[in-house]
Amino acid sequence: IIFAMVIAQITAVVSTMDTNARAISEQLDAVTSFVIVRNFPEALGRRIRRHFRNFYSMKSAIDEVKIFSEMSTGLRREVSAFLVTELMGQDSFFSTMPPLLWPKLLPILKPVRMEKGESICMQGEECVEMYVVLEGSMLGSMVVAGEEEPRTRHITMGNSVNVLCAMGVWNKCVETVDADTVVDAYVVSSEQFKGLFTADHDVAHFAKMQYRESSNFKMDTSDLNAPTPFGKPL
Repeated sequence: IIFAMVIAQITAVVSTMDTNARAISEQLDAVTSFVIVRNFPEALGRRIRRHFRNFYSMKSAIDEVKIFSEMSTGLRREVSAFLVTELMGQDSFFSTMPPLLWPKLLPILKPVRMEKGESICMQGEECVEMYVVLEGSMLGSMVVAGEEEPRTRHITMGNSVNVLCAMGVWNKCVETVDADTVVDAYVVSSEQFKGLFTADHDVAHFAKMQYRESSNFKMDTSDLNAPTPFGKPL
């Protein structure tokens, strides 16, 4: 009986892997058709195909939202805790969120790979996405008024880019960021992220997160164009 149960479990896993492989193959075929139909230049077409190959090497083509919805509350919480803390590190920005929101966070994370030297964002440009590094490193450079040399920082595993954007504190990039190495990261839309905090107690926690992140900057609270009372980061 035990042998039969083991065989059944192995068969189920193999079946799931086959289903995922077929789904990914179909998605990549669709990307190839998109590149051909739109007649992109060869170099750009290669970049598009490479992006999606990397995307599906990091993210299952299976409906993860459906899988999470069918888990028990306890199991969903345990799986989410593993993914947030093990994949992104104990010091990840996301670890400051209420753990009950982690299962809702995971489906909106978009994996992306950046090549060495690739530009991630420019200081002062409009910002709509936040990045969390999974592997590799980025270099951030921030020009501060009154200082001759820009401030720089190395952005490694678990570190984030454009956190103030995700928190709705400021709508522009506060630094210029480039990939130092090949970088695997998660990207999350600031609009989708803020949409996770709907319950009253979550809204209150979001305000605490806003305060925590904005306290890392010198803020000009007199700027009337700032989207929040926290002001403009200087």
